[in-house]
Amino acid sequence: MSLAPLFDPHRCKRCGLCAHLCPAGALELPSRSAPRLARAQACRGCRTCELICPDFAVSMTEAPAGASVTPLRWDAPASSVLSSVGGET
Repeated sequence: MSLAPLFDPHRCKRCGLCAHLCPAGALELPSRSAPRLARAQACRGCRTCELICPDFAVSMTEAPAGASVTPLRWDAPASSVLSSVGGET
């Protein structure tokens, strides 16, 4: 299993720390939006984004090996989150 960040847009204050400190450069912070996993293949699952977030807006979720990981958001419908990590909808 690999890890992918899950962003809570209701907690995130868009400070950009997660994107700026990601050692793999996998995150980006679009203007006026919550961070997103822009380069999923680059994400190492190191949890830097989760640990550095002062608002506790990032959590890591497990994705099955070989799953196509797409940017996840807390406010996404459950069916889209499950399909993005290779689960059944």
